Amino acid sequence: MRGVEDSSELTGFGSDFSENGGEATMQTILKCRRPDAVIVTDDYIAFGVIKALAEAGVNDIAVVGFNNTLRGRYQSPTLTSTSILLSSVPAPRGCPGDKKPGEPVSGFEIQILNKFIS
Repeated sequence: MRGVEDSSELTGFGSDFSENGGEATMQTILKCRRPDAVIVTDDYIAFGVIKALAEAGVNDIAVVGFNNTLRGRYQSPTLTSTSILLSSVPAPRGCPGDKKPGEPVSGFEIQILNKFIS
């Protein structure tokens, strides 16, 4: 199957949307599970995830960010990143800023992810 199903098991762990937040979140995730990949909503969060993985000696988890920042090209390892033309995705219900760290992934986010990986 391609894509990701909308599931109550897909839950965000984030403390904030920064490099430090990405690092802290990945440290927490590594204590209880070892994912195959981590897909985050911003390249700077991804940089923190990569830092936490490196500090833990983990080098076999894929990390994907969004925004295509220039720093991602020079990051070691380089960051897989993308940007999505949001006009090609149906508009969400409610305000995008309403999501708080730790809330479940929404259907809109699943739609964006599926658009990206399909």
